Amino acid sequence: MRAAKPASVARRRLSGPSSRHRRSLAALLASGLALTFTTAGCTSTPTVSGTAAAAIGADLLDLYERINGNVRQRGASDVLTYVAYQEPIKKCVSAEGYAYAPPPFHEPYRGLAHVALPSDVSAIVEPGADSVLGQLVTSLAAAAAVPEHRNPGSEALPEGERPRYQAKVGSCEPPTDTYVDRFTPATATAVSGRFHQMVEKVGEDGKVAAAMESYADCMAGRGFPVHDLDELRASVRNRFAGADGAPLGPRSAQWPSAVSYKESAVAADKTCRAGAWRAAMTRVGQLLPAFLDTNAAQLATIDEEWRAIEDMADEARAKLPL
Repeated sequence: MRAAKPASVARRRLSGPSSRHRRSLAALLASGLALTFTTAGCTSTPTVSGTAAAAIGADLLDLYERINGNVRQRGASDVLTYVAYQEPIKKCVSAEGYAYAPPPFHEPYRGLAHVALPSDVSAIVEPGADSVLGQLVTSLAAAAAVPEHRNPGSEALPEGERPRYQAKVGSCEPPTDTYVDRFTPATATAVSGRFHQMVEKVGEDGKVAAAMESYADCMAGRGFPVHDLDELRASVRNRFAGADGAPLGPRSAQWPSAVSYKESAVAADKTCRAGAWRAAMTRVGQLLPAFLDTNAAQLATIDEEWRAIEDMADEARAKLPL
């Protein structure tokens, strides 16, 4: 049963495609950017301008977030998962006469405006990929700011009794099907799969693939021996790891150097992948209208499912701290 909708939630909900999405998509179709022209007896597709590519990219991100959740909706899913996991443990351990203090809930998307597009098809992510690389740095900084968790219920016990306590906590963990992947729209799974199939078609497009062929040499010439965006992300992440492999924090002496490396990576990627991105957005512009039309009913259902999840999350947040 759906939870009641507080007015504060209703005001901030999505009701379907954003007005920006409708405007930019309408402009795309009206300008004929998704159409082809004929020259010298062959059919070719003009590559869109940088401005048009940015509008198409914004539409693609709108769609991705609509299916998989924006930062607010993913936060809602995370807090529901946290409560569904930690609350039964606390009740169970307390019933045995022990105290249990769950680690505080951490908002992984705090401070972010958008989620990042999936980077398995590098060409669809904006040149520079600051949405991907920047989020990596933001998440590492946020994780470093989380204080070390201390559980007085364990610390108050004699050393010899702590193993029994830990075993009790483990035995109190709820079944995985009560919290794992439970708080995401059921309809989104199939639509997300079709989204990724569309994106794969973009990556397989001849112009996109040809434009990406020069990426490795271009990046290597700028000091980054990588072949795609996933490898670049891994390279940047490695710079934010200490000698022991643990993530660095902003107070680390290595942090400024790692940030500088990330900024250089952004600049290099912005230069080396701009052509491939414009080619990719040209292909996205051709595929997106049909995707929206074919999946319109499922997308509307996903909107409703995310609304219900946000409703439940408001009730879960009211319980914090557990």
